[in-house]
Amino acid sequence: MRTMRLPRLLLTLTFLTIVGCGDDDDGYCRGEQCVCDERPECRVGCPFPSCTIDCGRTDLCDAECGADCAVDCIDTQRCESACGERCDLSCTRSDTCALSCGAACDVRCAEVSRCDVEVGPDSQVECDRLSSCDVVCTGACTVACSSVGSCDVRCPSELVRCEQDGVLTCAESC
Repeated sequence: MRTMRLPRLLLTLTFLTIVGCGDDDDGYCRGEQCVCDERPECRVGCPFPSCTIDCGRTDLCDAECGADCAVDCIDTQRCESACGERCDLSCTRSDTCALSCGAACDVRCAEVSRCDVEVGPDSQVECDRLSSCDVVCTGACTVACSSVGSCDVRCPSELVRCEQDGVLTCAESC
């Protein structure tokens, strides 16, 4: 599993702040709205708060954004996405999803072969109709798996992994 640790996430967000998104030469972004559709490869970076990135029908969607953003990958071979805090990440009908975000994120994977996720504290992950869901929580989190072949959640050492009614959590106690 390829996970993006916090130092790499901070470096990425710093890079995005310098490079920027705005109106780009590739035509992906117009201000805070970025769309990359029907291209072999989409590499989109947007550091603005509340940025929205939509990737569809691509071989690779590599999307990175700052805090309070939303990324939606649909019908891609591989979706790689990283963001700051309070993000909404979604990966649907893809072969592989590798998603990483900070605290208080909502992450969804549906109808994919493999979903690898790393989330910060107070985040929620939903995996639905897929082969493998592998989640690393860096703080308290909730993971719901439905119609999943394998659902694995790893918690930091100070928290315990709990399971109740099909929902896995990393918490101080069960």
